[in-house]
Amino acid sequence: MDRKQRLEKFRATCTGVGVKPLKLISNVPTRWNSVYKMLERALFLRKAVDGFVAQNKVLKKLAISKEEWDHAEFIFNLLLPFNACSNRLEQLTRPGNTP
Repeated sequence: MDRKQRLEKFRATCTGVGVKPLKLISNVPTRWNSVYKMLERALFLRKAVDGFVAQNKVLKKLAISKEEWDHAEFIFNLLLPFNACSNRLEQLTRPGNTP
């Protein structure tokens, strides 16, 4: 199955489980809040990710356990104030200035 077919299959899985078909987000080490955004999207698409992996023989061994999803949610919540701070800093024209 090529990349385009996988994307279509994932979109169909999203629709099947009742979530908006979105792409997953990758971590970008140079962006302070990219892990937060990556986890936010993954948690939103959790049902679709679980369904997609369950349907694919090759990916089944990479299935995310309930405990791993719980850890992801914990880290997401832990990063919430850091994301808010990062968003606030992005609004400033210079450090120390208020918008």
